[in-house]
Amino acid sequence: RNALFCLPLAARGFIESFRQQGFRILLGAYAGPVAVTTLATTRTFANVLHQGLGTITAPLLPELMRYVVDRDQDRMEGAFAIVWLTVFALLMPGVLILCAFAEPLFLAWTRGAVDFDAVLFLCLLTVVLFYAAGQPATAILQGQNRIAWMLSAAVVAGLALAAFTVVLVPPFGLRGAAYALIGAE
Repeated sequence: RNALFCLPLAARGFIESFRQQGFRILLGAYAGPVAVTTLATTRTFANVLHQGLGTITAPLLPELMRYVVDRDQDRMEGAFAIVWLTVFALLMPGVLILCAFAEPLFLAWTRGAVDFDAVLFLCLLTVVLFYAAGQPATAILQGQNRIAWMLSAAVVAGLALAAFTVVLVPPFGLRGAAYALIGAE
């Protein structure tokens, strides 16, 4: 019986995995393998930012759920404020500072093998900011075990990513892929 109840969670994990891995396959079909390499390389800075965000917000999210369960409105709002303060007071200025130094760092890191696209770079960092802004709501859905909502959100985001990729990559190339990631997030 428990195995049947876990299937929607497994489906959600599969869909989230597709958003990460399947996107590259879809992008490769529309833009080619060089574009996938360029996107993955450019996305490295955003991935590091994403991991750093997790180290800040992950310990806070169980506390947020405790406040939700206890119906402690003041502490719940405080937890939300800490997450959003992290996004707006630390991440956003950090992203702007990173953008100022990104090109020389990127070119040194890749040894000039991958061209730097500032718009693509900024779009990929913007995806992380949108992800961060949604973390409190996601934590509440997970904490309240709203499996249908989480699965629905994953399906909609996955379909949106696929549709946006098909529509935006041919005219805009890699920037279209970044726009698709933003739209899906």
